[in-house]
Amino acid sequence: MNLNRITILFISFLVSITINCQEKHTLQSATDLLLNGDLKKASKVIDSLLNTDVSLSDRGYLKLRKATIFRMKGNNQEFLKELDTVFIVAKKIDNKILEADALIQKVTYLNGKKGQALSAMAKYVAIAEETKNSRLLYNANVALTSFSLKGKDPKKAKVFFKKAVKADQENRNSAKQQYHLDLMYANILNQEEKYDSAIFYLKKALLKTTALNKKPNQTQILSILGKRALDNKNFEKSYDWSLQSQQLAKEIAIRLFIESSFANMFLLLIEVEKTNAILLKEKIYAFFNASSFKDALKIVEEQLSAFKKYDQNLKLLKGLSEGYKIIGDAEKALYYTNEWSQKNIEKLEQEQLNINNLMTLELEISKLNKEKDTLEIENKLNVTQKTILILSIILLLILGLFIWSQQRLRIKDAKLVKLSIEKNLLIAEKKGAKLEKNLKQKELELNSFIRDMIEKNSQLEIINQKLKNSNALNYDKIKAELKSQESAAADNWIAFMFKFEQLYPNFAKKLRQKINNISPTETKLSVLAFLNLSSKEIGRLLGISATSVNQGKYRLKKKIGLDKNTNLNEFLLQLQSSNTNDNK
Repeated sequence: MNLNRITILFISFLVSITINCQEKHTLQSATDLLLNGDLKKASKVIDSLLNTDVSLSDRGYLKLRKATIFRMKGNNQEFLKELDTVFIVAKKIDNKILEADALIQKVTYLNGKKGQALSAMAKYVAIAEETKNSRLLYNANVALTSFSLKGKDPKKAKVFFKKAVKADQENRNSAKQQYHLDLMYANILNQEEKYDSAIFYLKKALLKTTALNKKPNQTQILSILGKRALDNKNFEKSYDWSLQSQQLAKEIAIRLFIESSFANMFLLLIEVEKTNAILLKEKIYAFFNASSFKDALKIVEEQLSAFKKYDQNLKLLKGLSEGYKIIGDAEKALYYTNEWSQKNIEKLEQEQLNINNLMTLELEISKLNKEKDTLEIENKLNVTQKTILILSIILLLILGLFIWSQQRLRIKDAKLVKLSIEKNLLIAEKKGAKLEKNLKQKELELNSFIRDMIEKNSQLEIINQKLKNSNALNYDKIKAELKSQESAAADNWIAFMFKFEQLYPNFAKKLRQKINNISPTETKLSVLAFLNLSSKEIGRLLGISATSVNQGKYRLKKKIGLDKNTNLNEFLLQLQSSNTNDNK
């Protein structure tokens, strides 16, 4: 019996050791699965571990990994819920490293959301500097590099990048993190317009991520390489990179990368459609499950609303605009051109906000460092010094209270006046920003309308040529078509002048007042010259040759009374300037 009992106890001991080893292995496996993009398996492993008796510290890190999975899947509500739990655990066990790891996840989630991430980022940097933890310092400088790149400041990004490299070397984790550094350095080189060097580092990072089986990073790098190959007109290579990126993105089920490779492939289709590469066209049609280019456009159009990221949305809008131009649908092309213009203005505003965010972040970090220095100075003071300081402060407060009580009403009135002035200034600034935005929109619309008119006038020239070469059988038909197009062209001129008057009120009226006997054709010539169009473009709009346009300009100058050395455009700009001053 004793022998059997000893045997049972020994077997129990071996089982307990095996279970502990399996738990440790499973925890590491969960981390590896998460890094390799296998979110489903990682989630199952984490849930199984949370159901076991783990320490509070381990529970905090497991909850953090689960929050990361929710963020990568786009489940923001569950992500924030799990992250709140991590912050509670970190505070309870006073674990600064866990708090910092949770903060960096919060920064990633809030990134680009009107500066909300700045406070979290500043706290993270403060903890990294306080603990001198090389891993935290690495992550802090990586994040600061990212902020600098978003703020379009590659010089500052390089400073933080060098600090990140130093921290990585101290952390002795270079083999695992080097591909992150290569990818980041490629982004810096890209902003410095050193594109060949950027591609070299991207390929270098791809080799390392492939060797380490880091699928999310592979997908990201493949997507970037696909876009670079497209920019360099290497269409076959662009197709290969983008296809591999799409396949990997679907495998790891990360929406951001799926959208990125989809958008790159669509831009590639637009460029390839302009060539004779039939086999490549067929392969790209198959990618979109489309039988033709027009069919592919419709499929992309249907999926456009699902693309929420600015960069991918802009790519699709630009591609749709170009695509509908290719198939001759001018109305849809103009619509998507305007949509792209609006989104691009919003993107430019966001980039300006990123620059402001970087400056605010630096101020936040500086403020926290000053507060830290102040606290250290206060801790060095002895009890006597503190007592003297407190008494001095009390005396100063009494004196200040006496002075304040005497001037209370006067200061209050001054504040009210100041607030009123600031309010009025803010209202004026908002009105000015809105007006400027409206003017930019109208200018974009006018330019698009001019391009459309030029294209339609080209059609008129083609019909005229057809009429000259026509026989008696189809003459009437072509003549009717020409008459219809000429009527449409006349309507276009009326619409164009309406849009022009909206942007430059009373310009035509002022022109007629300045030149009494100016003809309608000369008025049109003056308006188009004022818009700085070339003689060739003006000729296409008026249906005459560039030489005739130049002769018309010469006669107009003579009628105005300008000498040979005076530029017609300068005269028209001065006329508009005087018109603007009159309106004021």
